Amino acid sequence: MLVLLPLNLVNRPENVWQKLRLKLSPHAPQQWRNLFTNELVDTTQEPTLASLVEKFPIAVFVTS
Repeated sequence: MLVLLPLNLVNRPENVWQKLRLKLSPHAPQQWRNLFTNELVDTTQEPTLASLVEKFPIAVFVTS
């Protein structure tokens, strides 16, 4: 399980979330499913944090 809870969203410039990327260990699963949006995420491409919380302000991922 992977939980993404961005803190201090209001006080950060919007472009910060476009620059920050999720980088996991090479040993971590590569495919994850967001429990809130049911979206599948491939972490080998190091998605931006903005893309992970685009539809809902927090994310809980489980391996798919």
